[in-house]
Amino acid sequence: MSCFVTSLVRHIGSLWCEPTTIVLTWIAFFSFAIYWLQKKSSRNLDTDGGKNHVTHFRDLPSPRGIPLLGNVTQLGDKPHLVLTEWAKKYGSLFRIKIGCKDVLVVTGLDTIRKANQKRHGDFAGRPPYETSKLICEGNSMTFENYSESWTRRKRCAKQAILLYTTGRDPGKRSVMEESANWNANNLIDEMIEDADEQDHVIDPEPLVLRNGLNTISQLCFGRTFGKGDPMLYEFLSISQSFDGAMGSAQPVNFWPFIKHIPVLNRPYKHLQTYAIAYWKFVVSLLDKHLDTYNPNHLRDIIDCLKFASDTASKKAKNTNNNENTADYLMTSNGVNGNSCQHAQDNGCNANIDGLTNDLDQGDSSAYNLQKRICYTAGDVFGAGYDTLHTALIWTIFYMAAFPETQKKLRDEVDAAVGPDENPTLRLHKSLTPYTQAWIYEVLRHVAIVPLLIPHYTTRETELENCQIPPDVIVMLNAYQTTRDPELWEEPEEFRPERFLQESEDGEEGSRLSGEAVSNLIVWGTGPRKCLGYELSRNQLFIFVCNLVRRCNIAQSRPGVEPVYPWPVTFGLTIKPTEFKVKITER
Repeated sequence: MSCFVTSLVRHIGSLWCEPTTIVLTWIAFFSFAIYWLQKKSSRNLDTDGGKNHVTHFRDLPSPRGIPLLGNVTQLGDKPHLVLTEWAKKYGSLFRIKIGCKDVLVVTGLDTIRKANQKRHGDFAGRPPYETSKLICEGNSMTFENYSESWTRRKRCAKQAILLYTTGRDPGKRSVMEESANWNANNLIDEMIEDADEQDHVIDPEPLVLRNGLNTISQLCFGRTFGKGDPMLYEFLSISQSFDGAMGSAQPVNFWPFIKHIPVLNRPYKHLQTYAIAYWKFVVSLLDKHLDTYNPNHLRDIIDCLKFASDTASKKAKNTNNNENTADYLMTSNGVNGNSCQHAQDNGCNANIDGLTNDLDQGDSSAYNLQKRICYTAGDVFGAGYDTLHTALIWTIFYMAAFPETQKKLRDEVDAAVGPDENPTLRLHKSLTPYTQAWIYEVLRHVAIVPLLIPHYTTRETELENCQIPPDVIVMLNAYQTTRDPELWEEPEEFRPERFLQESEDGEEGSRLSGEAVSNLIVWGTGPRKCLGYELSRNQLFIFVCNLVRRCNIAQSRPGVEPVYPWPVTFGLTIKPTEFKVKITER
């Protein structure tokens, strides 16, 4: 969500200053219409911190905004910080306006949990954003609205990931571990090689980008990219262009009429182009993959999705003969329930009719299943790539910025993992509580996802004695939960030990604190909890173990670079700006 409001601030000026008669005419008309609607419906109350009893969403306290823009200019480029300050004044529930849309802001771990644990998925929806309708032909599971078919689809995808990480036999988990170990060691080899050529000082970002991509690509599609592979550079180009276009196009989510206005709709059109290019790239990776599918040899997530869907379909057929069980768990209603209709409405007919021609359409049932598997794989691929890449670059940053914790990591990993072994979850995770605590503390201290992807109320509901109507955008301030002094003592301090507790025999810091781990909601909570959170956590564990075993990571300029705090960029995740570290092989 932070990328939404950041881009609004950056682009709003240029959008409204285009010197064309048609643009000025449209702006004048819609400005007057929206201002009139706001004057009619607004009940902004700058109250005493939300202490008064609130009975309806429209009566919630709200900071005053300005017509047409609402509060967007006040949020600035660090909305999570502004919302955290406003929560101190208005309480755990308050209302803001972005454009002409009312948004419910939910703050505080207990309140967020209450919202996400509501029966019937009251807060588990997704807003019908125009940009969301362009992703995966409008069938992205990440942005699809909550429904029975979405629940089945997620259950199938979750089962597929479990198959990949744990398998039907003890050997399956080793596939994921071997993949992560191989990519981690490849990253370290390249870092050491580059460091030897540059007086041991490197920018780790390009290497982390490629190896993070390879890790997720191997997981999803069973393939990796070499240094000179043209597909690697094609994807990086698409990814960077897509991220930029996604930011620029965010105003259309709050002022939907923009997409119909020449000049103003240019960022939206660019996003449409890059979304098609991204989808085509994913389809190319899937091409012919299922032709070699073998249920007795599951190679990657694609195979596991196929296996999980087939298994669930057979089970459904056996329990309900009247049920149309073709791809039972892979059915999708699309963003807010309209399947590919959204993409068609947005001019993506070529996307739907053209790109998926690459898949086998000989059998309509098999063809639809291939497409839906591709949608889910595209979700896992895109989300996993961004999350792993961001977590890895922060891992290297914190090892350099806090060398005393790096030493503790190394001592623990060296004691647990033999010199001729690769770290594994089964043999070594229980022996390395500090390593796991360190990873959790990095994610907390960075607040890697400060504002969770926006939610949406699916029906009229109640929260904290407040009646909330359906179709309300909901922002969950995860950042505030990482800085809440009631949850974390001295929250600004980097202290991995906060995730440790005494063992049953009284040994201090010898096991993870379940309570502390549960207080970290970086992967979300409830029905919308990140599908691959366990997989991401396990991959990160293997990368960290390999990094400290094989090399020393130090500041490139002692006491200067990198240090915390460090400049960051805001998007769906928080990333550090460019920094350099000193790498030496052990």
